[in-house]
Amino acid sequence: MGEVTQRRFAVFDLCCRQQPVHRQIPVHAELLEVRRHAGLMVPAPVQAAMVAALGDDAHADEQRARYAARRARLRAALEQAGWAIGHSEAGLYLWAARPGLDGWDSVGALAGAGILVAPGEFYGPAGRGHIRVALTATDERIDAPARPVIP
Repeated sequence: MGEVTQRRFAVFDLCCRQQPVHRQIPVHAELLEVRRHAGLMVPAPVQAAMVAALGDDAHADEQRARYAARRARLRAALEQAGWAIGHSEAGLYLWAARPGLDGWDSVGALAGAGILVAPGEFYGPAGRGHIRVALTATDERIDAPARPVIP
């Protein structure tokens, strides 16, 4: 290959609203030329949509508040029913454990009450003995299991 230049690339995550990751990497001129002709350039309408999405944080703030409220409601209901919550300060999930139950028995107990969760061991050895409760359901569905006593 021929000429090598240094280019700065920024990678954005529109879903999680992370700060862009900037990398300074060597790029061969031939690769840049191929990119132009191989359909790898981002079309102008997509670029405009990214500018709009990255320029508006209101929807991200609203979604963050929605998940925080769901987390608080489910956490209170689970703790009141004797579940221990750990490492669940933020994000889309609550991690819970019930003394005397392993992860699979916990899944079964909650499934019997109509609440679907995942066994923690699906996510590695550190999850063994825990369950992962998603906060991605609608508010109405989140509130439904929080009303009765969770087993």
